[in-house]
Amino acid sequence: MRTKTRLLLPAGVLAAALIGVACGPPPPPPPPPPPAGCGAVPASTPGPNTQNPIPSTWGVNGRALATAVIGNRVYVGGEFTAAVAPNGSQTARNKLAAFCLADGRLDTSFVPNLGATTVTSVNALATDGTNLFVGGNFLAGTSQLNLVKVSATSGARIAQFAPKAPQAPVLDMHFAGGVLYAAGDFGKIGAPPAGNQNYVGNAAGFNPTTGAWTGWFAGTNSVVNSITVSPNGSSVYIGGNFIEVKKPSQQAAGQPVVRLAKLGAAGAGALDGAFNAAGFDARAFDLAVSGDNASLFAAIGTSGAGQGNRIINFNATTGAQNWNNSNTQGNGEAVEVIGTTLYAAFLGGYNNPAAPLPLNPNNYRLLGINPANGVNTQITAFQPAVVATNGVYDLAQGSNRMVAVGDFTAIGTTTNLRGLAIFG
Repeated sequence: MRTKTRLLLPAGVLAAALIGVACGPPPPPPPPPPPAGCGAVPASTPGPNTQNPIPSTWGVNGRALATAVIGNRVYVGGEFTAAVAPNGSQTARNKLAAFCLADGRLDTSFVPNLGATTVTSVNALATDGTNLFVGGNFLAGTSQLNLVKVSATSGARIAQFAPKAPQAPVLDMHFAGGVLYAAGDFGKIGAPPAGNQNYVGNAAGFNPTTGAWTGWFAGTNSVVNSITVSPNGSSVYIGGNFIEVKKPSQQAAGQPVVRLAKLGAAGAGALDGAFNAAGFDARAFDLAVSGDNASLFAAIGTSGAGQGNRIINFNATTGAQNWNNSNTQGNGEAVEVIGTTLYAAFLGGYNNPAAPLPLNPNNYRLLGINPANGVNTQITAFQPAVVATNGVYDLAQGSNRMVAVGDFTAIGTTTNLRGLAIFG
């Protein structure tokens, strides 16, 4: 008689073996996180060389409202809580994240710390070329309420930059001539002039190292949505919901303006009375000045007297309108001059009656425009279809690339986007 050999195993080992047989092999380990840091951006011509953003970029899980480029990184701010990989996996990033400009992947070495216990939104980003300034709506935080400076590589807050204001949301910023100009709805800056406790700021200049107020202010009677500085550094343009700009020498009646004004960049920011946008009564959500300082481009949103939802080219000296493109079907949100093209972004779509676009006009939320004559037939071939809940909120350029952010899911033939598009 043949005997049977028995293999005796400890109970735990036997149980593990039986579970393995019953449930199959263990799942593979998760993929490693993307490497920290960003490589060089491939050489290319300035701006988009195609209507299709680079594929397989990361994005965010909420609205992206602002973007800026420093070197090989693109920074995105908004209302999100996580960065999202192409496969849908998420990495926590509270309202601010950095991505590589070359391929769109998350830069894991940048972990922002805004020094606030609650960050409702990041609305504006600016840079001095080395560091990143972040403006938004930060609640119950440090004395740097709503305006902070962080390391562009690590995201750590730079405590030396410690402005005492603004204490209400920052909506836009521009760095030029060694000054950080910030705009929003933040009221008083510094001590009110004698006898006028209603003195307000809403746009002010800050020392980029310490955050101290430089003494420059706009003194508007209502919110400033947009601010930009001319390339020659001599002038600051502001747009918003204000109808008056007050200065210490003009406190009795103020200087009447209609939601768009030009001020000097030096000193306290004297109002330029030669600039008069007569007949204009709408809110500019973004501004850009041409390289020759001759034209002021404005992305126009809500209207007070029928000039909302359009892109306008103003004479940068006189304020007269060179052209007025009224074919947008929603707020103008952003304008950016790259080379010889004006790029415009907006919500709601675009309709071109002189040369009808082939697809649903509601898809067209990002266009290239001939800056010399931006009406109808002067729309360039850059008119990609944009699939979005609302549209594109901001544009930036750097390292010969253009970046668009918003709440879109596809642009051109590039799908699986999550609010971030990088054009090579």
